[in-house]
Amino acid sequence: MKGFEYQSQFMALYVMGRSQRVQITNYQWDLLKSERQRTTASPQDLIKGATCQVPQGLNASLISAWITGKIKEARPEYLQWVIKQYKNIPTTQPMRPITDKMRKALNEEFLRTGIGSTRLLSGAWGQIPHGLNASTINSWRSDSAKMARHEHWMFVSQEYARLSDQVNLGSKNLEKRNSSDRILLTSSHITLLKSERDRTGLGTISIMRHMLKPLPEGLTKNIIESWMRGSAKSAKAKHWECVINAYKALPDLK
Repeated sequence: MKGFEYQSQFMALYVMGRSQRVQITNYQWDLLKSERQRTTASPQDLIKGATCQVPQGLNASLISAWITGKIKEARPEYLQWVIKQYKNIPTTQPMRPITDKMRKALNEEFLRTGIGSTRLLSGAWGQIPHGLNASTINSWRSDSAKMARHEHWMFVSQEYARLSDQVNLGSKNLEKRNSSDRILLTSSHITLLKSERDRTGLGTISIMRHMLKPLPEGLTKNIIESWMRGSAKSAKAKHWECVINAYKALPDLK
């Protein structure tokens, strides 16, 4: 969509007034659907990855209802915000079919390292591509997904390639390792943790208030602080995942 078309759209929405609900035109509806398809970003992705403050009262369910046509009216400033957010998201990379050979290689990497999708992403060295999450990787492994975004697949492959073999697993069922399993804290882990703290502006006590309850047994602020200082050389996997997932679910500090 060309820039002047977006500007025209924004100007029309502005003139309509901030509090007035207006009929969603066919053009606006087509634009929402095409942007959803172009970026593959769901309304939930849009809200979670917002580059500016989400207008009060706007949520993913409302955006979904516009796209599906269930709701045909909207506040102009809401539409303006959504269209602008979609414009800021790049076009998704081409999809590639997941062959049996690729799926087998992925599962072999899981078995070799003992690292599942959640732990892989929480300890990732690189910037996680937009839209890639643990559920997506699990769908590749389970054969429920037949296609994958090229950049997603390459990112996961590269992250697994840098991992060492897992030793002394103690169980053939790697998905069910107990909560005492520990991970080695590398400089990359500490850098990630500190960058998330700085990005959100939340220290150990504050981030614990945002974690899902109940907290993993034994997780305290002193443990998290020892990670920050670099004095702890390892951590329980469930403790680490709980903290990092809590940080990643939060927006940037305004």
